[in-house]
Amino acid sequence: MDQKRLLFYTKMNFGNVANSGIKNKVFAQAKAFNNLGLATDVLYFENKTIKIEGKNQNIQSFCKSKIDFLKFLYFGYLSAIDVKKYDFVYIRHFLTNPLFLWMLKSIKKQNPSIKIYMELPTYPYKYQNNKLSFSLRIQQKIDEVCTPFFKKYIDQIVTISLHDTIFDIPTIKTDNGIDVEKFGPIKPQHAEDGILNLLGLANVQSWHGFDRLIAGISNYVITNPLKKVILHVVGNGDVLEDLKKQTKDNNLSDYVKFHGFLSGNELIEMFAKCQMGVGVLGLHRVNLSHASALKAREFASRGLPFMASHDDFGFPDGYPFILKLPASDEAIDVNLIVNFVEKLKEFPNYHLVMNKYAIENFTWESKLKPVRDKFIEN
Repeated sequence: MDQKRLLFYTKMNFGNVANSGIKNKVFAQAKAFNNLGLATDVLYFENKTIKIEGKNQNIQSFCKSKIDFLKFLYFGYLSAIDVKKYDFVYIRHFLTNPLFLWMLKSIKKQNPSIKIYMELPTYPYKYQNNKLSFSLRIQQKIDEVCTPFFKKYIDQIVTISLHDTIFDIPTIKTDNGIDVEKFGPIKPQHAEDGILNLLGLANVQSWHGFDRLIAGISNYVITNPLKKVILHVVGNGDVLEDLKKQTKDNNLSDYVKFHGFLSGNELIEMFAKCQMGVGVLGLHRVNLSHASALKAREFASRGLPFMASHDDFGFPDGYPFILKLPASDEAIDVNLIVNFVEKLKEFPNYHLVMNKYAIENFTWESKLKPVRDKFIEN
């Protein structure tokens, strides 16, 4: 039987370093689909260049203007490639517009037998932008008008939520994975006496809740503690300037360090330097109590214990290397973190134990096999 072919479509700009985490995920998913027997191409763009690359073909188109970009993304690539050669289209969802619906209709018209699947990394996704600009409010309104038409073109929605249907379309439930080969364990360094380093790694948004931790450090410093707790914020994001202002207003420049985007050896050194990671601390702000955070899986694969204020689908209750914190807007009690890290001494080589768990539970092949099986069944 001929190998089935899949086109993985995302409008995410991989030329923006802030999207490096999503880029890693997309290509790890594509690699897993290939390993599961689907010849996969990825359509994405880097600033003004749109690329299609993978097992079947490699195309690159440079767009001089926004109009050129939109014309190629929604119209041009359908003539640049032969859609009839694909069995499946896998779409990472973004805010929808009429052009996107037209594109879906065109795909189905050119290849009536093709199956279209759409991944919703977060649902409900519209609450993520809680500080909406006028432009984003308009985009969300357009999205709300367009999504009821999905059921005409989308065969199934891939979701990490517990919903059986979304937009009146049946779902395939899965979970986030990680490229465990790429994110191997990092042996932690011993901290300086009296120093506890925390790693906040994210494209920082309000739902990450870093402000809660900074407020907690501010309260903790006042008590003249024996340990100095330092938060290292790695990455950029929409609320980064707010966090810098909070740090300055509370005279915490010795306790909160902003490093910007780090990668390669610099990031590995930061992982080794820190004794604990900062997971999501404000998911309640987007009306969610459960999640499947990519960052949690990276911490696990790297072997770094971490804190979070929500339940994660990928970890059992009582998992010993997650500090579960209250889901509220109150300042984090830093004493809980200090005591948790002290207790880690009971687990020699915990970084290897965590990495083993990640290998056994978080490979993309294991997460996407049920999705691939659904493709083949349908």
